[in-house]
Amino acid sequence: MTDAPAYNLLEEPWIPCIDRDSEPVGDLGLRETLVRAHDLTEITDPSPLVTASLYRLMVAVLHSALDGPKNTDAWAALWNAGALPMDRIDAYLDRWHDRFELFHPVHPFYQRADLEAEYAKPVNILVHDMPTEKGATLFDHTSASTIQPLTAAAAARALVATQTFDTGGMKSLRKEEDTKLYKSADGSPLLKGVVLTPRGASLFETLLLNLVRYDPGHDRPFRARNGDPPAWERDGPTEAADVRPDGYRHLLTWQSRRIRLLPAQQADGTPTVPHAIVMKGNQFPDDWDNHDKEQMLAWQKRVGAASGEAAWFPVGFRLDRALWRDSTVLFAGSGAPDLMPPPLFRWLAELRADGILPDRLATLDLDGFGVTTDQAKIQAWRHERLVLPLAVIDNPGAIAAIREAIDFADATGRLVRDAARDFANHALAPAGDTNGIGANKSSVGELARSLDLEAAYWPALDPVFPRFLSALPDDIQIDEHGNQRTGATALPDWAEAVCAAARSAVDRLRGVSGDSARTLKAYAKAESAFGGRLARQRRDFLVRNEGGL
Repeated sequence: MTDAPAYNLLEEPWIPCIDRDSEPVGDLGLRETLVRAHDLTEITDPSPLVTASLYRLMVAVLHSALDGPKNTDAWAALWNAGALPMDRIDAYLDRWHDRFELFHPVHPFYQRADLEAEYAKPVNILVHDMPTEKGATLFDHTSASTIQPLTAAAAARALVATQTFDTGGMKSLRKEEDTKLYKSADGSPLLKGVVLTPRGASLFETLLLNLVRYDPGHDRPFRARNGDPPAWERDGPTEAADVRPDGYRHLLTWQSRRIRLLPAQQADGTPTVPHAIVMKGNQFPDDWDNHDKEQMLAWQKRVGAASGEAAWFPVGFRLDRALWRDSTVLFAGSGAPDLMPPPLFRWLAELRADGILPDRLATLDLDGFGVTTDQAKIQAWRHERLVLPLAVIDNPGAIAAIREAIDFADATGRLVRDAARDFANHALAPAGDTNGIGANKSSVGELARSLDLEAAYWPALDPVFPRFLSALPDDIQIDEHGNQRTGATALPDWAEAVCAAARSAVDRLRGVSGDSARTLKAYAKAESAFGGRLARQRRDFLVRNEGGL
């Protein structure tokens, strides 16, 4: 590999950026991206996994170059400057310049140089939306035989995303390696969770909003050891072994795989990557608890955790469920010992309480990146956008109101589902069966599922929930006993929106009823039963939440 092409990620273009006018500016090198951060809007890639991984990489670079921020004053100085301190950042990047060489013969970026070429596979092994040798595809219609080499820029992006989000399961291993130890790998640390990143008006603001207090001498964000070097500062090769993170910078740049990119050159000297090697890398020990270390994930405590099973698990995407339906865990505080929002959120709330964040950021935009998986396979990737009112974090009244709102929406969703089943029961019931209980259960279930009324119900609430959430911090009343209550206006408004969405969804049954007397009667009976249940549920909700929580 001594004649490998030069491709340094500090200068070569590989990070896809959008400018302040929402226009793509093409790929930029890491250094230029940081220089222009105040003039750029965001990083964006078709793959949310790449986008999230690039954000984390840049956060790790800033924590390393700035050796901080160690407190709120240091963070405020960065924010008030309006642009990143490139003198300090350049000095750091110059020191470690060679470690950002993608094809370095000894220390290739995010890779291990001594993996033998005999273990190489087509480079699509790094890309989750491309076919593998077994032919599985995600959002792609090519076959393994038609795979083309990746550009060096695309390979670099895929490399960073693989270290962050690779699935677990069987991996390649060297001939002399013990199958029991090296064949099976855990999924990468963020695979099961939603990576939550606050978003500012510029890339500069976004990067700072994702910088937590970094002061290892005072165990912030958690106790560090060995200097907490990020991946590019480490001299030793990545091993297939249980490793305890040395600190937050180590965690942000975790090397979950031993990887080597095998480059080639086109006739004009442009480097490409046709093949790559991916093997098991670093893994957390079984007794490692990451829930209070990882700053960008929300966590839930496992009820009745078995011996050897992690006590906490990250909140992840669910295939048919929008992320806002799990908002309770995103904002819960000390009053909910089984839930833990991303520690990053509490740091931002501290900055807001100290008057450091401007008023316009009292409610932050929030990106959620991640995947849904089935065992060792990725089903889909997701990128959702939410809002984060900082005043909601650790606010018991607001958390209770959010829980009530989501519970009401879930309960109403069940009524919508029941309406579909009632319709199917009556539509398929034998002649003379006025109660709709004699229909074949299998046929009823099949028809009810095909109606899929919830597909109309839940999306109608997607734009409503952010408005409800944003209203909560100011929707506070003091009762005659001096108690503070939250949601006196927002909760009834939410209930009306939920009921309207449910009625609209159930009204779709009218369209499938046709002109037959049987189906029209089935619609009338299902709609009547639904209307009665919904009215009772709405009344109980309003009585229970009168005056807020």
